[in-house]
Formats: sequence, C-alpha cells, structure tokens
Amino acid sequence: RPPGIEGQTLTIEKSHLELKPGQRSSNAKLVLSINSSQGGQHVIKLPPQAELQEVKIGDAIQPIRQDGCNVPLPISPGSQTVELIWTEARGMTAQYKTSKIDLGTPSVNAGVDVHLPHNRWPLVLGGEQLVGPAVLFWSMVIVVVLAALGLARTGLTPLKVHHWVWLGIGMSMSTLPACILVVGWLIALDYRKKADRLEKGTFNSVQIGLAFLTVLALGALVAAISQGLLGHPDMNIVGNGSSRNLLRWYHDMSDSTLPQAWVLSVPMFYYRLSMLAWALWISFGLIRILRWGWANYTTPTIWYHLPKKQKRWGMSKPAAPKESQEENSENGS
Repeated sequence: RPPGIEGQTLTIEKSHLELKPGQRSSNAKLVLSINSSQGGQHVIKLPPQAELQEVKIGDAIQPIRQDGCNVPLPISPGSQTVELIWTEARGMTAQYKTSKIDLGTPSVNAGVDVHLPHNRWPLVLGGEQLVGPAVLFWSMVIVVVLAALGLARTGLTPLKVHHWVWLGIGMSMSTLPACILVVGWLIALDYRKKADRLEKGTFNSVQIGLAFLTVLALGALVAAISQGLLGHPDMNIVGNGSSRNLLRWYHDMSDSTLPQAWVLSVPMFYYRLSMLAWALWISFGLIRILRWGWANYTTPTIWYHLPKKQKRWGMSKPAAPKESQEENSENGS
C-alpha cells in the first residue's frame, strides 16, 4: 500500500453570505458547500459580536454551540451543505461593512449579499477583490455637467450653467427621458422666435405642437417632483444581478477569510430634504421660465386667422330649352 502524502482533505466549493442589516442589529446567514475526503472537525470563526442561532448540516439541525468566536462543525466524508444562522449586535451605519468570517481554509465561489433597508439612500459601493455592483448615477452626473456647459454656451435659453446642472440632476433622479423632454421643450421655446418667417398655416401648426410639448414638459416636471418627494432615488445600481435594495458581490477564489464589501449610505431623510429644496427651486424658477416662454410664444402673434375657402363653380348655369321659352312667351301674351 503506498503511503499517503500531505495535502488538503477538505474543500469549500461554494460559500454564500447573506446579511440583512436593521436599525440596531443584523441577521446573517452563511451557506457552505463542503467536500471532504476524511471525517473530523472543522472550525469556522465568526465575528466577535456574532451570536449563533442555528447550525444545520444537510436537512438536520445540529446541537452545536459556539466557543467564543469559534464554531466547531462535525464533518463526514463526502459532500455536505452546512448552514449557519446568527445575529450581530450592529445595525446599519453610514459605512456598513460585511462581516469578517474565517472559514479556516481557502475557498472558491464566494458570494456576499446585502439586503439594504428601504430607508437608506446608497451613495457609493465597493469591495475588496470582489466583482459586484456599481452606482452609475455619478457617471451620469458627469454627463449632465458636460451637457450643461454646452447648453449654457449656446445661449438658447436664459438658464446658466448651474441652472442646467441642478435641473439635470433633479430630473435624472426620476427618469432620464423626462429630463431630455424638458431640455427639448426649452430649446423649442427659443427656436419659436424664427417661426414668424413661416407661412400662416405652418405657423399655426408650430403653435399647436409647441402647446402640446409644453403640457408634456410640465407634466414631466410635476412627475419628477412627486417622484422625488414620495418615491425612491434611482441611483442606477447595476452589476452581478444587483438592484436598489439587493447588493451582490462575487469572488472566484479567496483566502480563508472571506473578502469584505462595504456600502456608504445615508438615511432617506436627506434625500427627501434635498428633493424638497430642488422642488422649491423649480417652483420659483419655473415662473421666470414661463414668462420668458410666453413672451416667445406670443411674438408676433399667437394665431393667424386664415380666410375661408370660397366655392368655385366650374360651369355657368345652363340655359332653358328653346321650346320652354316659347311657351313662356305665349303665356305671357
């Protein structure tokens, strides 16, 4: 019989950490897929503030107690699924970092999920050696600033650079098409000055189209204000199946300690306060914009009255037959 050689007898083929932070505490769940060639005991090290609630191997709950931060797991030869559930005495903070867990051996296919509370406004996300979500809103802000610089230099509207920036940022928090609609409406009001060169019929058509566009733009502004005051911000969080309330990270290979991710967020109160200030700014600024737009809309006139088309007869009235004319003359005599 050949002698055995030293090597790893236990492999963690997959790990999935799920965190649900609350106001004062966090619920955690760790699922491990373990393959072992020998039976024995394997120790998992939890964070210092963790309080173990349940350990399940396969479908059976195991009476295992934690020893400080250590949780000893009875491992049998073959493949098995281990599930650990615990609570941590720390809630959601401005910079929330995922739990530091030592699996006791290097692992592969490590996943980390963070369920963000509905009352938090995520600003920046990150993670060490992890593939995860990204906040695309900040790249959109850069595009808005560049577009504001270009629109302000054209002089098409009385808005300055900072006006375009605030308008674009506030509108992009709701929907980007609504922002494009409002910008197109303002540019159309400026080009209305050139409509007096058109024919009367074309001029009236332009007036109808501009009035319809004004209704749509004002509706988009009202919807953006309502979304800002009552809805949730659209930070365009994408990547690895993530969304506004579910943040997912993944790493193919890691050391014995799982990689950690972090979330920088603030309470939703600050978002509501900022959107209230933006709504007040829009309310006062909209009055000036409507005055400027009304002056453009009514110059030189609002509507041209077109003359009604007269009916044209192609033929004259036919003359009466000759026989009927003779009968009429005899009757007259």
